[in-house]
Amino acid sequence: MSTTSAFSLHQVVKRYRDFTLGPLDLTLEAGTVLGFIGPNGSGKTTTINCIAGLVVPDGGSAEVFGQRVDPREAAWKAEIGVVGRHLGPAGQPAASWYPPAR
Repeated sequence: MSTTSAFSLHQVVKRYRDFTLGPLDLTLEAGTVLGFIGPNGSGKTTTINCIAGLVVPDGGSAEVFGQRVDPREAAWKAEIGVVGRHLGPAGQPAASWYPPAR
């Protein structure tokens, strides 16, 4: 069994006008399931977006399967998928995925 973690966050910080995430250290071992549970505004979405490379942290670093998260590079993104809840055209929840389907 590999010792590579599914993802790892090291001192990740993301600052918004009314909210600061971190510094956050979090590692998820490969093959483990994780659920993010918390009140609105606690940083769940920001954390997922930092892991997925959709948001660039203001500090710290993130790795996915041992590869540094870099939004400019595509190779590491082939190993992940993200499904989020977005509002569709009629205001109804709609799923999307990353990377986009081909």
